[in-house]
Amino acid sequence: MLPWTILSFMVTTAVCRLGRLERWPGLVKNDGWSKLAERGLDGLVVSGAVLIGFYLALGALDLFGLPIPKAVQALMERPHVLPVPVPVPLQVIGFVIGFFTVRDVRRAAHANMIDVSPAAALKPQPTVLSVKETSVSLTPRPL
Repeated sequence: MLPWTILSFMVTTAVCRLGRLERWPGLVKNDGWSKLAERGLDGLVVSGAVLIGFYLALGALDLFGLPIPKAVQALMERPHVLPVPVPVPLQVIGFVIGFFTVRDVRRAAHANMIDVSPAAALKPQPTVLSVKETSVSLTPRPL
């Protein structure tokens, strides 16, 4: 069971790293096609991370001397082009995770939070709390 946790680690790492990107370089336009291309690129990167995690998990199984599960063994016995087969359902799940979640993670990572407490309402300008990439604390700054 332990080697298969590499898959969730790779997905989490890919989503977090992609969330830190403000936007993909070269996709500056804000039209429908660039949004679709952004989601597609995010899906491909997470799908690639899933594939790398799958290969690392198979390597860890071999390293620790653990048996390969029957479903994976059946997948390996079918004809394939690469030395180790590509699990299509895992790739589709990775693509769907990247396609539908990374954009929302990116928006949350680069969002500003506005303090709407009663004490802030008495001030002439609202206080904006910004999350820095290198810091976990929230620091107030005027708009």
